[in-house]
Amino acid sequence: VGRGGAGTIYGGTVAATGQAFAAGIGGGGSLGGSASYVGGGAGGNVKIYGGTITSNGNGGAVGIGSGTERSGTSASHGTLTIKGDAFVVTNSIGDADGTSEWEGVVFNGANGQIYGGNEATVSTDAEVPAGYTLTIGDGQTLTVAHGATLAVKGTLINNGTVSGDVTFPEMGTGTGTDADPYKISTAEQLRALASIVDNGYNFSGKTVVLDEDIDLGGEWNPIGEYNGYA
Repeated sequence: VGRGGAGTIYGGTVAATGQAFAAGIGGGGSLGGSASYVGGGAGGNVKIYGGTITSNGNGGAVGIGSGTERSGTSASHGTLTIKGDAFVVTNSIGDADGTSEWEGVVFNGANGQIYGGNEATVSTDAEVPAGYTLTIGDGQTLTVAHGATLAVKGTLINNGTVSGDVTFPEMGTGTGTDADPYKISTAEQLRALASIVDNGYNFSGKTVVLDEDIDLGGEWNPIGEYNGYA
């Protein structure tokens, strides 16, 4: 069992997965039986100042914080600082008391949002995983910087503004540029397009082409609306 100590991430891409009841970033796990490490290793002091961080715990442990033991008991989660252009995806965060001082995009579990004001920038390639939802609130702006891509494999709910290179792999091939348009060839891909637009992403500046004749069958949710009409 290890204690988390102190660690600082200044940018880049970091992917961490705990083993044997350990946190992804933070304390190690414990199989029990040691009075010195009841609840696993403590989380330590973690500081994130940018980059794309994906961290998941094992066996019920948090993504960032302390490890746990087989019984599910955790130690002190330590402290967590998130600043700058950070994009942090975790199964959960142990120290969530300082959310008012977080910055960037943070997923504390399956739901992510912008912290630290109404603007956030994705500076390195990032992903909204399948089963996760990123919500951009009213009046908020998410900018994907030049050279970076945000791949949405889960759900993007946009009530604000999203700009830059955003891709939706569930829509099939292509990245939405004139040279590499999204090519819709199945009913599932067309329904995905309708759902994404319904959730607030308008594909402004993107190119989408119908690549095959499609028999929708069943119910159909029209794509977008005009003057209140679908």
